[in-house]
Parts: sequence; C-alpha cells; structure tokens
Amino acid sequence: MQKRLDSIWPLNLDASITLHSLPDAVFFTDPQMRIVYFNLGAEKITGFKEHEACGMYCKDVLKSGLCSTDCVVKRALDSDQNIFNIETTITTVTGQIIPALVSASLLKDSTGKIVGYLYSFRDITLLKKTREEIQLLKQQIEFILGATKTGIDIIDAEYNVRYVDPEWAKIYGDFTGKKCYEYFMGKSEVCPGCGILNAMETKAITVTEEVLVKEGNRPIQVTTIPFQNEKGEWLVAEVNVDITERKRIEEDLRKAKEELEHKVKERTLELSRANEELKVWANELEQRNREISLMSEMGDLLQSCTDIEEAYLVTARYIQRLFPEDSGALYMFRASRNIVEEVSKWGENLNSQSVFTIDDCWSLKRGKMHAIESQEDGLRCRHVGSNTRFYLCLPMTAQGELMGILHLQSKKFLSEFKKRAALNAAEHFALAFSNLKLRETLRNQAIRDPLTNLFNRRYMEETLDRELSRAMRNKTPVGVIMIDLDYFKRFNDEFGHDAGNVMLNELGNFLQKHIRKEDIACRYGGEEFTIILPGASLEITRQRAEFLRENVKHLEVAHKNQKLGGITLSFGVAAFPDHGLIGEAILLAADKALYISKHEGRDRVTIA
Repeated sequence: MQKRLDSIWPLNLDASITLHSLPDAVFFTDPQMRIVYFNLGAEKITGFKEHEACGMYCKDVLKSGLCSTDCVVKRALDSDQNIFNIETTITTVTGQIIPALVSASLLKDSTGKIVGYLYSFRDITLLKKTREEIQLLKQQIEFILGATKTGIDIIDAEYNVRYVDPEWAKIYGDFTGKKCYEYFMGKSEVCPGCGILNAMETKAITVTEEVLVKEGNRPIQVTTIPFQNEKGEWLVAEVNVDITERKRIEEDLRKAKEELEHKVKERTLELSRANEELKVWANELEQRNREISLMSEMGDLLQSCTDIEEAYLVTARYIQRLFPEDSGALYMFRASRNIVEEVSKWGENLNSQSVFTIDDCWSLKRGKMHAIESQEDGLRCRHVGSNTRFYLCLPMTAQGELMGILHLQSKKFLSEFKKRAALNAAEHFALAFSNLKLRETLRNQAIRDPLTNLFNRRYMEETLDRELSRAMRNKTPVGVIMIDLDYFKRFNDEFGHDAGNVMLNELGNFLQKHIRKEDIACRYGGEEFTIILPGASLEITRQRAEFLRENVKHLEVAHKNQKLGGITLSFGVAAFPDHGLIGEAILLAADKALYISKHEGRDRVTIA
C-alpha cells in the first residue's frame, strides 16, 4: 500500500496510521479515478476491503455519480476548485444505500501536474435521521399551536357571566347570564376570578380548572385579570385556553420519561452485569495465566526429577499453589493394579482414605472425571467422607495406561474454570509420571542385571571409583566383598539351567535384603557377585561377609515344586586404603582372596 501511495502522495508511517484511525472514508485515486489508497473508515462504510478496492474505479466501488469520470466534481477539481460538504449517496458492497457528505481535493506534484484526487466521505445516516425527526417535531408543535382554542369571558361581583367570546361559545357553549360557577363541572362555589374580586386583589393570577363543555371534561387554563368599568364596577376578565392537547403531550412525556427511566435502569443493570462478567473473565484470565506459568515451572522441575518420589513432592507443592484454598491427594496404582494408595497430599482436613480399591472410586470405574457438588448426590465415592460437599476425582491416563487419580476437595462450588484447570493438571501429571517411569525403566535396564535385578558390572566399577574418590576426600574406608556361589556348575548339571537362573535370582533377592541401604550389591559375572560397603573398615567388611555366609544357608529355593537344596558361598574381602588406592587394585585383591577361599574348601571368608 505505501509503495502505491508514494507515486502520488508521499505518506509516512505516522500519516498512514492517522488516516486509518479516522472514522470517515478517505481514499486517493489516480488521474483516471482508479483507487490507490483506501483507509479503514472506507472499508467500514463501503464493505470493500483495501486489497479489493485498490485498482478499481471509484464509481465501481461507491456507485455514486460524484465519482464518474465526467462528473461536475472532477471538472471542478481539475480547475483548482476544491469541493466541500456536498451531499450524495453511496451504495455498499451489500447493496445498502448510505447518505454521505463528500469533500474532495486535487492532488498535484511539485511540477503542477495532476497526479490524483483525494476524497473524504462521511456517513450522515444519523444526521439525516435527526433532521427528519426535528422536522416532524416542528410539524407537531405547529399542529398543537394551531389546534389550541382560546376564549374570553367577563364575570361580575355577583358571579354573573356578562360576556362570552362568540368563538369560544360555539365550541364550549354560551353561558352569558348564568352563574360563573356553572362553568365548572361539579362546582357549587365561586370561581377563581370571583374569588379575586371578593378578596379585593388587583393582580392577575393563572389557575387550571376543568370546565363542563359539549365534548365533556376538558382541562382549561384560566388567566384572571381584575379591572373596573366606566361605572366603577369591579369585573374580572378570564382568558381561557384549552390545554387538552398540552396535557396529553405532558402525559405522553411523563410516560416517555418513565419508560426512558425504566430503560436506563435496565441498561444500567445490564452494564452492571456485563461489568461483573468482565471482572470474572479478567479474573479467570489472570488465573489462567497463573496456571500456565505454574504448569511451565512444574514441567521444568518434573523434567529434572531423578525418580518418581521426587516427582510426587513437586506435584504436591504445585497443585497446592494452583488451588490454594483446597485440599487434595495424589493416588497411584500399586503393582497389583487393583489398589491405589496415597503418594502425596496437601491442604487441611483432607477427608479421604489413603488406600482403596478401584470399586471405591467412580472416576476409576468410569475412566473419566467425577464431580460431586452436594451432599445429597447419590453417586458419591466410598473413599470420600460423607460430610465432604464438593470434590473432584480425575483419572490420570498416559499412553493409554491408567496410572491413578488426582483427588481435589473444595469448600466452595466447583466452577467450570476450576474443573478445567484440574483436568489440565491431571493430564500434565500423568504425562510427566509416565515419562519418569519410562526413563527409570530405561535407566534400570542400563545399570541393572535383568536376571538378579542387582546392579551390573559397569555400574559397579563406576560406583567404586566414585566412592573411592569420596573416601579419599573424607579420609574414610571402603570395603569390598567378592562372592562366588559354590558348586554352581554341578548344580546346573543336576537341575538344569532354568533352575540355575532361579537360584541366581533368589540369591540376588537375598543380598538386597541383607545389606545396608547405602551398600551396593552387583552381579560381577556368571555366579560371582560384588558388594561395595562405603564407610566400612576391613574388620566390619569381614563381619558383614561372615553374616551373609551364615544366613545364606537358611535360604530355601524351589523350582517347579522341587526343592533345590541348600547353598554355600565363598567370600574374598578387601578394603580401601588397606589393599590399594584405586578400584582395580582393591577388586584384584578381593578376587585373589576369593580364590583362596575356594581353593581351601569353599564356604569361608578370606581377607586379602
């Protein structure tokens, strides 16, 4: 657009923005009346978009005689006469005819050559309507004034009507010679004019009374003027104006005012409701932004978690920040897949069991969100206390696997926003937990022996180097035990390799149960095992080896309902720094000690 404009009128960015902000239609044409610029006001009035209008003749866009190539406006412009405020009509793209006020100017370049025309159209639909309404009101006022009926009568001090205007008498009756109060419907007393005489007042007053006329009750405005005639009598001239139409207009205005006040009140209430809705939307938007921010933070932390237990702690912390006024818990399936148990909780006064079955929760049975919003609701989960009025259970599913539920209890009504936020959180948690489980599975496959579930040899060597570095810094010992299963080849020959695998698996379980939490048990290879004991001296390492040697004799292993008999183990013991400063030297020393145990009869512990 700017490139096209530069050829006829150099507009900078600020000028272009200013033109776009105007409510009027503003456009430029080339000398052939083709449109080269079309502002937003022109788009709004005509219905054409800028990219549609540019390149078209303005007469095809506006369908107005003012834009034809041989029009009076063009001839006037070409002779240096600017055009101001000419009324015309334009036809929109939908066929709607709009009254418009047009101004136009001739555009020349620095050499005086005509390079185009500038047009400005203003939609005067509202102005035309206002003019028509004013004209109608003027006609109504003229009609009312023309229809107003005025008459004069004269009354003496004896309440007698001395004179009645003939024109007035034709319409309302001739009361000459009658008492004045017979003028007034239902009156048996003097009229206001006679009251003035009796009070000897000399000022004109204006009162409104109802008189009895041929057409019935009509409101009459009476102006009373006391005066003396040539005989010195005090009389009263009454100027009577029929104000029926005025009263009708006043009544119409009163009703219109009441209706307007009613509409204003309704509109005020609507605006108040809209304002409240706007506040709610703004609050929800703020909460949504906060939710997204917290979810992003939590996602980063969950990605950094090294195990599922850390992930549970992160989840509890962030779900409490998401719903600070509520309490809740995270439940995950046990390995059996028929029971869920609480892994983390938050908030106060949580009223839900810590362990329950699938049948106790509607969310687990149905596989979708279950919300309770009253104590009378019959479909309540059995794991939730009966006095809990509002709660949510949301299943956490990832990769097609149901992992557990997110349970939320609230003191207030559960809004759709809160349900949606909780559902998003549950989906987020499920995906994060699934990724962690997958990562942990892959990690275990990389560092653990699949048969015994003990750490493999590579992990053992890395761990030994790490523990020796720490021990060197802290000046603490590290014990190493090498273990061999006695007569394992003969055992395989007698019972078969499957039975041998069962034996190795049971031995792996035995070692895991009988070592300290900080000790590392590994499968070194075949039927050989290694245990690293951080902080254990040579003597303590020997005692742990003796303890294992004695207790393994109580291990009973069966395969296909056949007992495989008792087993014995041979041990080689070494320690840092007694037998070396590097892992390779200590392992070699322990392995030599193990060889001595096997050579001297097995089922014994030998220190390197």
